[in-house]
Amino acid sequence: MNKFLRVLRNAFCVLVAGLVLLIAVVSICGAKGYSVASNSMSPVLNKGDVVFVKAMPFDKLEKGDIVTVEFKVKDGTTYTHRIVSIDYDKKEIKTAGDKTGLIDTESADAEQIKGKVWFSVPLLGYPSLWLTSTNYVAIIGIVVLVIMAISVFASRFYKRKTRGDKNEHSEEKNS
Repeated sequence: MNKFLRVLRNAFCVLVAGLVLLIAVVSICGAKGYSVASNSMSPVLNKGDVVFVKAMPFDKLEKGDIVTVEFKVKDGTTYTHRIVSIDYDKKEIKTAGDKTGLIDTESADAEQIKGKVWFSVPLLGYPSLWLTSTNYVAIIGIVVLVIMAISVFASRFYKRKTRGDKNEHSEEKNS
């Protein structure tokens, strides 16, 4: 295998090991990751980022915290916005995206809040966003097939030649 392919393989292994370590640390700490699907929180969070949220007691939340909330009307769909007002008696918050500052029409109660944003990683959420889009699934499939074809071709092309082929030497001596 040539030097470029070894470097590429090693870089891939380091990347995978880093992601496994990140996932392990996040899991141990009780956090959960969500992909950011829009630029509504730009410039703090951008489309394609991953936010890691930790569950937080409602009374510990404050105005200005960024939280991930599950929609009532769209089961399982979430959004990540900044808290703009809190009603501790009703256990309800109002949120808004930073980009427009418009307050979301739906209030969120304590049970809808998945957690407070602990930290984010830029661009890490794009694979997740792509996998939820049919067009990107097809593109990813084609890219994987092309990479597999290149690897097969490269492994055959760069195969080491054996030294001292006996047939080659015997023909030279007979000449």
